[in-house]
Amino acid sequence: MTNYEITNMTSRLFLLILISLFVLSCSSKAKQTEKKLDDPVENIVNYVTSTRDNLMIELPYLYDTLTNHIAEESAERFILVEKLKKKDFKIIDWGRGNYPPLGSRIISIVMKKGNCFCQVDKIYYKTIVDSLFQMTERIRCSDSLTFYNVEINKDKK
Repeated sequence: MTNYEITNMTSRLFLLILISLFVLSCSSKAKQTEKKLDDPVENIVNYVTSTRDNLMIELPYLYDTLTNHIAEESAERFILVEKLKKKDFKIIDWGRGNYPPLGSRIISIVMKKGNCFCQVDKIYYKTIVDSLFQMTERIRCSDSLTFYNVEINKDKK
């Protein structure tokens, strides 16, 4: 082999390695982007926290099973609240009560980050079986604490 052939082959090999690295890099970034877009709950949280249009969005199929137990306050877990906590939102108020005529119970949590206020409700809807409840969550965010035309105490931190 001549020096020209060796140089030419080396150049081609180097170019092939660069192209392979570029393709692998692009496919890795695409997979990371796909993972971010694969979580529809995360997408909804991102939407409501960015638009802050006070639009209530309910996620009726967030829980895939029915429950026969309504948790106590200390054991209550919210999927949407956990997503907001990961975004550094803090709980500033909460409440619970009955939710007639459709549900047995509603738990509301108000969270804040900067000038974004979010209300997350977890509702236990009645089913045709008296001892089973369908759980759902809903969320709304706004630039103020006004939800349901009721002003929440702004002095709470």
